[in-house]
Amino acid sequence: MTNKKTRIFSKKRVPLIILETITVLILASLWYVGRLGNNFRVVTSGKCYRSGQMSYKEICKAISQYKIRTIVNLTGIHEESWYLEEVKAAHEFGVKHVDIKLSSDKLPSPKEISGLLQALQNGPYPILIHCKVGADRSGLACAIYRNIIENVPLEVAVKEQLTWRYGHIPIGPTHAMDDFFDLYQQTNKGKGLASWIIEDYPSLYANRK
Repeated sequence: MTNKKTRIFSKKRVPLIILETITVLILASLWYVGRLGNNFRVVTSGKCYRSGQMSYKEICKAISQYKIRTIVNLTGIHEESWYLEEVKAAHEFGVKHVDIKLSSDKLPSPKEISGLLQALQNGPYPILIHCKVGADRSGLACAIYRNIIENVPLEVAVKEQLTWRYGHIPIGPTHAMDDFFDLYQQTNKGKGLASWIIEDYPSLYANRK
């Protein structure tokens, strides 16, 4: 009788065990692609890093550990505590703090993208680039960084930085990040990305609106 009850109990437990296993796998996958945690990644050791929003403690640790000298926040100015803590940490460590408001679901405006270009060109380095999750806008910015600052071929830079491994899924609205580079490839006529951003992108952006 006891063995029969044990078998019945075990059968009832099977679906629960399967569900628990699936849940663990999903959570592990989300952590791996950066959808859990701050999604901190090394772009180029000693020079460029990327992440999502971080707590005061996390950002202080990152500044200290990686000798960060510039933080580029791609979500714009906010009144929330995370932003105030980030600005506070930057001030305490003497780190330059740059605010640029990009959207993850639309092409950046010429003003926004030229502001990003200026921040990347001016430094100082090492630099930390972050958005909310560290997947889409950070991917766009770091691909630009890799191409313009480090002269990495654009296709390689985009493949490295706009990737599912960091949480970027090029389906739906966030495909706008990929659309920016597609537009460049279609219209650059041999011009480098930095020159194209300054000289050609404003009119192309205006015509697409």
